[in-house]
Amino acid sequence: MKKIISIIFSIICLFAFIGCKNASEQNEQLAIKEIYVGDIFIIEGDYDLTSSDTKVAEISEEGIIKGISKGITIIEDTNNTIKIQLNVLEKEAIVNILVTSKQTIKVGEEISLDCNIDGSIDSFIFSYLSNDETIATVNSNGVVTGVSSGIATITITAISSEQTIIKDYLIYVKEEQFNNGNTTTVINNITYEVVGDIDLSIINNKTVEIVDKYKESILGVSNYQYVNNGFEKVLVEAGVGTGFIFKVKEISKGNYLYYVLTNYHVIEDYNTLKIYFGYSDEYVEASYVASNEKLDLAVVSFESTFNYEVLEFGDIEDVKVGDFAIAIGNANGYEYYGSVTFGIVSYCNRVLSGETATFIQHDVAINPGNSGGPLLNLDGKVIGVNTLKIVKEEIDNMGFSISSDIVIKYINSLNLD
Repeated sequence: MKKIISIIFSIICLFAFIGCKNASEQNEQLAIKEIYVGDIFIIEGDYDLTSSDTKVAEISEEGIIKGISKGITIIEDTNNTIKIQLNVLEKEAIVNILVTSKQTIKVGEEISLDCNIDGSIDSFIFSYLSNDETIATVNSNGVVTGVSSGIATITITAISSEQTIIKDYLIYVKEEQFNNGNTTTVINNITYEVVGDIDLSIINNKTVEIVDKYKESILGVSNYQYVNNGFEKVLVEAGVGTGFIFKVKEISKGNYLYYVLTNYHVIEDYNTLKIYFGYSDEYVEASYVASNEKLDLAVVSFESTFNYEVLEFGDIEDVKVGDFAIAIGNANGYEYYGSVTFGIVSYCNRVLSGETATFIQHDVAINPGNSGGPLLNLDGKVIGVNTLKIVKEEIDNMGFSISSDIVIKYINSLNLD
């Protein structure tokens, strides 16, 4: 009897040991990742992912994981090949100097810089320094005096027991002349330095360079559909949008196959597709390659013997609110093909109700016909695909581009190689 009990006890210990070993191995394989509420990330590959707590993080049908609220959830796929402990954190408040004073003053005029600290309850001491006292001076109390016409940078330093914050504030000083009782504003035609070695002429030159390099690779996409015309159906151009070349293959010597990215809604319900070249006023036949209605993305292709530039994608992690951005497209149709507009990034990773993709919000002017065109940074890299704007009488310049990380993941899923 004792022998039987001993055998049973040994078997129980063996299973317990195996169980502990397996649990230990699983813990060793469990990866840990941290993101902030509102952030997203993507696991490359074709996985069927689940979140153990959808109140902490949710997963879209395209596999985009988004932090919803502070907490911990387990992200894993149904085949147990991936298991990640996802820690979702709340973003820390950004401490910043807010200045509400005006930035344009006259020669001899005084203004007081009204400075406050946003995101901190610490007590700060402020100091001020002008980079050019021949244009504007500033005293220890933050009172700025205009000296001569030009632009001066006032460096504001806020110091507390815990941290030091620095902000540059531009002051434009203008000079007024009086002729026969009339006031005339005199503005000198000068290139002013903005930040370090970068001035407005350099920004201008970079924009011109980008447009000149890629303008012929940003194309029109025409959607032709059959409509009833009495007793017969006629093929008509039902809509136009914009697309851009993102990939090329040489299919024979001197003959190239180009892949063009655009919006799904540009080609929706098409019967025939064509590519329009505005600078030569020519059309060529295009072929459908793939599309995703939920992401509002589509790929078409065309053949040509001409050697077009291929646009490259930028890293969404490098995009910051306030960055300059350029849009190129067929604003309001081909009558205004190749229209270039300029602005800034208003918000990164914007999530819109009812939409699957995440967006870059920007104030770069876009119009019907811009759909599918690129949003470019000042390195000429595509950071987004323009897709929609909010049109209301009380709203100005709220455009949205599908973030480049979403676009890259979609393109990679097509296996175009």
